[in-house]
Amino acid sequence: MGEFQLSEKSSIAELATAKLVYVKFTPTATGTLTGSITHASTGAVNRTVALTGIGSDPSQTTFNFNNCNPNLSDGWSQYSVTGAQTWACTTFGRDPNAPAATTPTPYGVQVNGYSSGNVANEDWFISPSFDISTYTFPLFSFWSRTAFNGPGLKLLVSTNYSGSGAPSAATWTDLNAQFPGTGSDVWTQTAGIDLSAYKGAKVYLAFVYTSTTASAARWTLDDVTLTNSTTAPAPSFFTDVTSLAFGYQAVGTSGTRTLNVTGANLTGGVTLTSGNPAFTLSKDGTTFASTLALTQAEANGTVKPVTVRFAPTVASTNYSATLTLATAGTTNRTVTVTGNTYDVAKTLEVVNWNMEWFGTSAAGFGPADKNLQYTNAFTVLSALKADVYALEEVVDTVRLRTLTAQLSTASGLPYAYKVSEFGSYADDKADPDYVLAQKLAFIYRTDMVANPSFRGLLRCTEAQSCTAFRPWASGRFPYSMRADVTLDGVTKKVNFIVIHAKANATSSSADDYARRKVGADLLKAELEANYASDNTLIVGDYNDVLEGTIATGVTPAISSYSAFT
Repeated sequence: MGEFQLSEKSSIAELATAKLVYVKFTPTATGTLTGSITHASTGAVNRTVALTGIGSDPSQTTFNFNNCNPNLSDGWSQYSVTGAQTWACTTFGRDPNAPAATTPTPYGVQVNGYSSGNVANEDWFISPSFDISTYTFPLFSFWSRTAFNGPGLKLLVSTNYSGSGAPSAATWTDLNAQFPGTGSDVWTQTAGIDLSAYKGAKVYLAFVYTSTTASAARWTLDDVTLTNSTTAPAPSFFTDVTSLAFGYQAVGTSGTRTLNVTGANLTGGVTLTSGNPAFTLSKDGTTFASTLALTQAEANGTVKPVTVRFAPTVASTNYSATLTLATAGTTNRTVTVTGNTYDVAKTLEVVNWNMEWFGTSAAGFGPADKNLQYTNAFTVLSALKADVYALEEVVDTVRLRTLTAQLSTASGLPYAYKVSEFGSYADDKADPDYVLAQKLAFIYRTDMVANPSFRGLLRCTEAQSCTAFRPWASGRFPYSMRADVTLDGVTKKVNFIVIHAKANATSSSADDYARRKVGADLLKAELEANYASDNTLIVGDYNDVLEGTIATGVTPAISSYSAFT
């Protein structure tokens, strides 16, 4: 390889065969730089090759990715091991003036393994080379945010990566960094990761994303910093979850869950204490006690699994406890654990969900990706395995029918569904407004819920404009399913009522409150007049609380459902 210059000439003889020409990139500024090479020859049409490159400052240690458009900036690069989805620029960056909010601010970097379905991916977002050989305490920090269900992100470090090409050619160490919880969708800072063990002139960091055909989360990064601190980082530790739900456990049996504890810069051990003897702790899954001590070596710089056991002793009881984790030099952490001894075979499981414009074809309403909305709905409902689902904001009735059939197939349980024949400004199915109207619906197990009859309570047409029409969101009346429910060999009549009350808007809060209250009062009177002896369950989107009210400009500030409380 000879001297580099701005122009280069080749003879006819030299070009008789393919000639390799090297192009050197020496940036004098940061960000995306462009250029071109023009090939010219007498009597021939000129040929131009476009050049792009990303200039980075080798001393840069703060990265806000504001130049990330359209190419990755600040010397960071992506490497895709598998899958078509990759790390790329996004306008949904973090707003430093609202650090935990979800307001999008250009720019950040993002990856999402979902593309008309979950796709298997492994994608690396790799830093430029850092020289931290003279740092006292090199501390790495970043902000991240995740949405949807999928594998967590990992942060790795390498001291022998070449700076380009496959990361598998180098040695990488997992830093066991803390990331926000699955689906939390809020910007979260991870601060002060100590890189002292990796001091050197060429240190690389990489965020590694994975997704599978079963689940694919969206991950976003912004505002990454590397700091030369004169003081050692404070001790810190975290758990992979903040709650553990055991669900039903029969008396005389036990169940276990795993809690992962990770410490950093610890000066002592970590003590875990259970506030309820029904929940005990173990390092090895064999010996359990209400208090567990992890040594500094066991918890520092690694993921330490702790087994939590639930062994209830009293039937038909809800159990709960707080697990307290403590170590020197930092605040305690807590994990809530719950369980119960209510036999699901003897209880009625009812779920309520506002599905947010489920399946609508109207632009600007509900999630943009309707297929993802459907997939997520199936994931949630199939995991709950409820006996009755009361649903609001169902728009696409065909999708709901398909969802119900898929639930039956996946669970092996016989489910049926019924959708209200009315909605806001939609008198019936023949009304032109019905197709895009928010409707109410039930999905129910036919082996437990028999002889159902369905009715819109207080219902009238828009032309009739009865007393209940405007209070119930201009025709979105309460929807009743009255049925025989059999539990543990006993059959009783139950009246399930799902409501979607008038929403509360800031500009019309007092009027919205008044409409909700009139609607609730009318419903209470209807139930007392015609269903006083029924076992009645009212669920739905109340658009208010039962103690006080979310409305403004209301005196006294009592719930719009005060007739029921």
